[in-house]
Amino acid sequence: MPKSCGDSDLCDEDVKEMKPSAIVGFDGNTKNGFIVHPNGRHVVYPIGNKITIQDWIVKKQTFLVGHTNNISAVCLSATGKYVASGQINHIGFKEHKGPISAIHINKFDTEAASASTDGSCIIWDLERQCRRQILFAKTLFLCVR
Repeated sequence: MPKSCGDSDLCDEDVKEMKPSAIVGFDGNTKNGFIVHPNGRHVVYPIGNKITIQDWIVKKQTFLVGHTNNISAVCLSATGKYVASGQINHIGFKEHKGPISAIHINKFDTEAASASTDGSCIIWDLERQCRRQILFAKTLFLCVR
C-alpha cells in the first residue's frame, strides 16, 4: 500500500538534506555592485554593510568590515589592488551628507572619486588617504569617472 503524506507529493523521508557549497548574498540593490576581479578567480560584492571577496575556485569568502549602514556603492580598481565603497549614510561624516551614489578609482590607483545624492562629488588621494578636491552642485550624481 502506498504511503500517504497528506496533500504533499513529498514525505519527510523522501527529502534529502542539501549542504550549501557557497552562499551568494548579492541582492542587486547596489548598482554595478557585482564585480569580477581582474584575475578572474575572485568576485567582489556587498552584503548589507560588508564587502564580500569570494574565491570561485576554493569557495572561500572573505569579508571586509567597517561600514555602519548598507553599502550603496562599490568599486574595484583596474589592477584589483583597491576596493572602495560607500554607504547609505553616516551621521557625523564630514564629507558627504547623503548616501554615496557612485564611486570610481582611476587607472593609476592614485585617486578615487565619490558622488553623493546630496550634490557633492569628492576626489580622494589614495596614497595620502585624504580629500583632494570637493565639488558641490544642485544635482544628483549617478556616475563618476
